[in-house]
Amino acid sequence: MYIGTVVGFLALTFVGDLIGRKRLLLICSILVVIGMTITIFCVNLKMAGAGLFLATVGAQNAFNICFYFIAETISEEYREKASVAIQLFYGIGVLMNVLWYFAVKDWQLIFIIFYLIPSVLVVLSIIFIVKDTPI
Repeated sequence: MYIGTVVGFLALTFVGDLIGRKRLLLICSILVVIGMTITIFCVNLKMAGAGLFLATVGAQNAFNICFYFIAETISEEYREKASVAIQLFYGIGVLMNVLWYFAVKDWQLIFIIFYLIPSVLVVLSIIFIVKDTPI
């Protein structure tokens, strides 16, 4: 699963300069949606591993692309605050993730509510709201 992060860093970072950051962010987010869908409906461990691989390829790169958007679109005055806000929400999300697993105890329901639905909303917002960076 974590090899997806390395593959994504090595392969997709170079692609971003060729196709644009918005398009790469959209591709990464779609990979997350596909990976989560495969994982949710998996019938064996290999299928779950493939889904999580795709999801980590997309998720880690989408997370990193957000910092490029901040660096290229937000003024220097607010850039550091925006970076801290992203990292803060990431940390809160990781902590809440563990608490939801203890409370709900159904991994498929958690994947649908906290991973798949937000990923689909992110894809839609990238398509309709996000503008590409100027660089």
